[in-house]
Amino acid sequence: MADQPSKEITNKSSGDPQESSGSIPILPLVLGVAALFAGVVLMVVVGASSKKRTADEFGPAPSNIVNAALNRWIRVEGNSTIVLGISDGDAPASVRGFRPASEIRAPANAFEMQQHEVTWEELDSYLANNPGQTFTQLPLESTPEARKLLPAAGVPWPVARDYCRSIGGSLPTEEQWELAARGAALNKFPGGNAAPDFSRLQAFKGETAKSIRVMTNEQDRTEGPAEKAIYDLAGNVQEWTLSVWRDDLPGSDLSWANDQDTTVYAIRGFPLYRDPPARVDELSLAYRDWVCATGDCSPLSAGASPRDRARRPKIELWAGSDSTQPGALEWRKVIEKQKVVLPLTKCFPDRISTKIIVKANKESFCPRVEHAPANGKCGAQPAYSASLLSMTGKLSEATLTCVNYALHNVSVENVAANLPETQFSYALYVEPNPLMPRSHIGFRCVREIPQP
Repeated sequence: MADQPSKEITNKSSGDPQESSGSIPILPLVLGVAALFAGVVLMVVVGASSKKRTADEFGPAPSNIVNAALNRWIRVEGNSTIVLGISDGDAPASVRGFRPASEIRAPANAFEMQQHEVTWEELDSYLANNPGQTFTQLPLESTPEARKLLPAAGVPWPVARDYCRSIGGSLPTEEQWELAARGAALNKFPGGNAAPDFSRLQAFKGETAKSIRVMTNEQDRTEGPAEKAIYDLAGNVQEWTLSVWRDDLPGSDLSWANDQDTTVYAIRGFPLYRDPPARVDELSLAYRDWVCATGDCSPLSAGASPRDRARRPKIELWAGSDSTQPGALEWRKVIEKQKVVLPLTKCFPDRISTKIIVKANKESFCPRVEHAPANGKCGAQPAYSASLLSMTGKLSEATLTCVNYALHNVSVENVAANLPETQFSYALYVEPNPLMPRSHIGFRCVREIPQP
């Protein structure tokens, strides 16, 4: 947040005063006292404005500060030699981030990024002056005064884009966002490679979590002096980018991400509304996700083409703490393939968060797992299979059968694979309504620096 600008104080005289004989020169005396008073006031104002304020000292913003002063621009140096994403090209799909084979590079030119997420105080005046930019806002999480310094969440992508344009900038590309968050050293987290205290970081707080005032979390700021740090990149709300979604691996069919009037954009930052992952060691700010942003984002009950994926229930598998045991990593790579995950999306018509325990073993292959006879044989065709061992929550038999079928289908492709028997778990999240994640998304802007 920018400091208060000092007020310019001027004293204007209409001319030389006329002095009468034997009288005290009152006007010069008054002017001298006024000048002395003005100097004292100016010293106090300038002294106060030069004081460096820590994050804990940021209170409600004075109403006389214009919105442009509420969000400082921080310079980020470009470096096109840096390859973004994760360094392990063989990591499981649940480890989010561009793979090295994608060759996604940091921007070459320097740019400036806003120090924190755009707050409601910044956005409200823009919305008041642009009546065409209307959208359904979420219920107040706090008092109107406290709301001012909360990140503006639930803002549609087009509104966020237009707001940034109105202040001479744009939404950041994924490349700009990741470089700003990780720095030239590609740190895993804003403050370095050491994992923050996730109990204090405003991320992974569960489905009922709420955002907090910007720039108040010392666990979530980039390295360097406070006045040059960028805040709230890992936590608080996730953030829109200007980038249409690209899969982590190159060469995927991405027709679904930009199909006619439906566009899916990448978002950045850790999710606020999820439970903490069991494998914190697999996290970094290379983490990325997608949200349907424009066009027909309504979910469809069925659909076979890749482009329908943006309008179908969204499912995520997060590895459990036991996924480091021998054999689990190999099986994760099998189960996280789209040929398994896509059939799973058809199993859940409702929003759900649950734990799934998978048993991967060598057994006889059948077209459907529920068709296997008691003796375990089905045409005497051996194969490797992953089957549902248990799920938490009250789920119907039809749901359990559907999950088992989706997992069992991996057998066909892995008949010749030398995979060990193992058991491991996932946290499973299903979001059937693609519009829901918008309530947890905010944004910040960037602007280009003119090149010499």
